Amino acid sequence: MRLSIRALLLVLLLSIAMAAQNPPSSLNSNLLREWRWRLLGPSSPAGRAWTVVGVESDPKTLYVTTAGGGLWKTTNRGTTFVPVFDTYASASTGAVAIARSNKEIVWLGTGEPASTRANSWGDGVYKSTDGAKTWTHMGLEDSRQISAISIHPVNPGVVYVAAMGHHWGRGGERGIYKTTDGGETWTRPLYVDDVTGFIDLQMDPKNPDVLYAAAWQRVRWGNGDMTESGPGSGIYKTIDAGKTWTKLTNGLPTDPMGKIQISIARKNPLVVYAAVLTGEPGARGKRTSEQGGVFRSADGGKTWTRTNPMTTSYYYQEIYADPGDENTVWMSVFELWRSTDGGKNFEKVNMRHVHDDLHSIWIDPNDTSFVAVSGDGGVSISHDRCATWQQAVLPIAQFYEVNVDNQDPYFVYGGMQDTGHWIGPSQTYDMEGITAHDWIKLRWNGDGMGIAADPRDPNILYIVQEFGNTSRLDLRTWDRTELQPDNEEAKKRGATHSIRYDWSPAFALSRHNPDIVYLGSNYLFRIHGPSGAWEIISPDLSRQQEKSPKGITDGYHSYGALFSVAESPVNPQMLWAGADDGPVWVTRDAGRTWTDVTGNFPAGAPTYCVVHKIEASRFSPAVAYVAYDCHTREDIRPYLFATRDFGKTWQNITGDLPEKGSTYVIREDPINARVLYAGTEFGVFVTIDGGGRWVKMQNNLPTVAVRDMRIQERELDLVAGTFGRAIWVTDIAPFSEMTEATLAKTVHLFAVKPATLFKLRETYGATIEELNGDMFFRAENPPYGTMITYSLKEDVGGEVALKIEDAEGKPVRTIQAPGAAGIHRVNWDLKPDKDEKAAAPRRGELTLSEADFRERVPAGIYRVTLTAGGASETRTIAVRPEARDGVKQGNVRK
Repeated sequence: MRLSIRALLLVLLLSIAMAAQNPPSSLNSNLLREWRWRLLGPSSPAGRAWTVVGVESDPKTLYVTTAGGGLWKTTNRGTTFVPVFDTYASASTGAVAIARSNKEIVWLGTGEPASTRANSWGDGVYKSTDGAKTWTHMGLEDSRQISAISIHPVNPGVVYVAAMGHHWGRGGERGIYKTTDGGETWTRPLYVDDVTGFIDLQMDPKNPDVLYAAAWQRVRWGNGDMTESGPGSGIYKTIDAGKTWTKLTNGLPTDPMGKIQISIARKNPLVVYAAVLTGEPGARGKRTSEQGGVFRSADGGKTWTRTNPMTTSYYYQEIYADPGDENTVWMSVFELWRSTDGGKNFEKVNMRHVHDDLHSIWIDPNDTSFVAVSGDGGVSISHDRCATWQQAVLPIAQFYEVNVDNQDPYFVYGGMQDTGHWIGPSQTYDMEGITAHDWIKLRWNGDGMGIAADPRDPNILYIVQEFGNTSRLDLRTWDRTELQPDNEEAKKRGATHSIRYDWSPAFALSRHNPDIVYLGSNYLFRIHGPSGAWEIISPDLSRQQEKSPKGITDGYHSYGALFSVAESPVNPQMLWAGADDGPVWVTRDAGRTWTDVTGNFPAGAPTYCVVHKIEASRFSPAVAYVAYDCHTREDIRPYLFATRDFGKTWQNITGDLPEKGSTYVIREDPINARVLYAGTEFGVFVTIDGGGRWVKMQNNLPTVAVRDMRIQERELDLVAGTFGRAIWVTDIAPFSEMTEATLAKTVHLFAVKPATLFKLRETYGATIEELNGDMFFRAENPPYGTMITYSLKEDVGGEVALKIEDAEGKPVRTIQAPGAAGIHRVNWDLKPDKDEKAAAPRRGELTLSEADFRERVPAGIYRVTLTAGGASETRTIAVRPEARDGVKQGNVRK
């Protein structure tokens, strides 16, 4: 298509106008294209994998949907998995289906339908026609959670989708949807109401016009309260490709049903199984209705018989008919169970070395000894029908909180969904990188939340789990002291309201006195870590006070407890606290008096949402930042605020953050108070102007929710705790210098981090001695040496030279680097220019590590100079020896 001259002129004028609005000196994503993130791990246990599905025509190929880590694929039966959905708009995935007529056609439903208190969401369905290499969005954006997809076995243009709709409220695209043109257009042949979605959809393996759909009426009213049953729930069947549907009732429960899962026997499709929950959760693990259980139909759903009362909870309750035997049925629930008599009796299957909390199972119909299960610990695979297991390498951990210490190299800490707390190094000096063996688990079960190491002794850790379970742990002896205050004792000490904790309690270790721990219920506790002594230092800081609301009658509510607490790095007397129902409080006298500053936020501020993070400024006690998270109130917009007068007034600094993407955390740069970092549902953003304009720090960081971030101040590293892709780190040292003035300079050479000399370890062997195979987690170390960062205002026509000299001015190394306009990053590996005259050591005279070490420059001070466009700048580079003193953590390879 040709453009007219007039059209070309219009395009040119628009380009000029856009350039005027966004001058080249302004920071933008293009300028950050060379910024890289580095995965740290861990990978075992992996994190929640919702569904595992194999390709029947190619059983070496499996796909795995994850809670917040996208879609993964293996083509070698699980030896290695690779992510295949990293750059798209959603990270949470729930359903995947492969066309039987063409394995290259894959459909993906985003939004994991786990219905938990910590659920992410999706943006509809995607289709790939090249085996998951590329994807096209095919609609249903407002479905939020896709639970199942069925593809016609002969005509892949016919696809059915089960959508749950909005998790935290009414409405959204929910129901059974159908397309006959490959997703170009959709109809909704089955719909119940605005609080009922569809949790399962199964197609008859011999007749694609026959489908069964499971409707589920559920609304999550608050973090811990969900109405999970109702008259809208039930099983529907169509025999005419969705034109008409019949609700099946004969023999099924008459009480209100909840989650229902369906499975059709492959060899005899008249046999259909259903796992049915009824009623609501009751006391002591019981339910308000006991009509649920395992149901079997032998006549295609006309009549049903309850074969077993076995039920679990909405989080599990999966059922799977064995493809080789219509009377063998599996339940992948908390553990794996199997019946060989049509569901009458179940026995627990070997689960040794498999993480509990299972969500799906897939068995190869061509070889039923091959079994794959997915759950809160990732994917486990058996080649001998569950006699033994192997765990897939999937770094999809979901971190609520992260932290760092000050060791050299420093360690990272995190509280993970369902698997407690973990410690791992930010780097090792090993050729293999960071491996699974470098990570330590700190508590045997439960969800991990806040964690911090004593800065004087990193062997002393303070860890918090769900609902305030807090302890002090000594890694050297594994001595543990429980610190959570007793509720009854708290009443005696002045708590006039019932003690309530959030699922993820507010927690902070004092920067000024590391013996002090702050723990938030609806009150704030100050705890002396070594002794366990504690005191209440606040009134009830929540909004709910004595209320005990229930969503079914009172609508949305939270736990009514503190979610965030921050101590001022400048003033030890000053604390900020924020609750999960909106209030923000401040004390300037160590808790003797408190001021509610919630009413000082600007009009329209969401002060009824979760105060997800408060960041107290390093530069002024008057300055603080708040990230509000409103996604549990059906609002997925970002909200960031700042105060510069102790909370008397607040400014909205959300700026131009994308309209969709809840905000979870905000951190202030340690050097430049105008530089801020924000973690959102869909990644990390940076601003260099205090929040006026935000730029996404994406590149190789996958689309993922970032629930927490920490800055290692010595190294100027930003550590991101993602909710689905484990822990990542990136260098932020240059950002403190990224002002409009420096970016407008002809040449700017940023300060260079110190480099460390060390000898490479060979723990896992090298060359012919490599160990562990490919089913082994390995994360990259940073490149040896130090990164040199510079910016050029304009192209210089060719490359530029980075000239490195020693302290006496003797040339050491010249590095040719890009000369294009923009910001560039080049690593100096601490090697000088090659000396052709130098005598090489004889073969076998030195170890690989020693030979490599001798090629590096000695410790000392060096200078690097960049000249371009008639301008020149010089920076120093400190090269230091490896730290050999200080406290080393117990049980961690160094």
